[in-house]
Amino acid sequence: MSKKFKIILAVLAAVLLVTIGVASAAMAQDEPTSPPGAMSFLARVAKILGIPEEQLTNAFKQAWKEMREERLEKKQQLMERWHERWQDIHCPYNWTANETSVTVPNGIIPDGTAY
Repeated sequence: MSKKFKIILAVLAAVLLVTIGVASAAMAQDEPTSPPGAMSFLARVAKILGIPEEQLTNAFKQAWKEMREERLEKKQQLMERWHERWQDIHCPYNWTANETSVTVPNGIIPDGTAY
């Protein structure tokens, strides 16, 4: 291939990529539209259940909030267990910040050296 052909091919590929990128960005910004008179999913479910749409929306929000709180609580418990396990491994003598003197078995200083 000649040098000119390679340059033209690279320029065309770049123009094509830029065009596709701009078009996809423009399409992503458009709000999805539904035909006039069409009901939303939640409105249909509320109608089937015979309850107001606002009540159904509030129920979904409450369920999501409860699920999020459960996930956060599980993560907190996991972190606490991990912290306890880390302390068991790395702090076997259970020192606290309030202690002014620590009795260390076998003459080992906390930094691992012996005296």
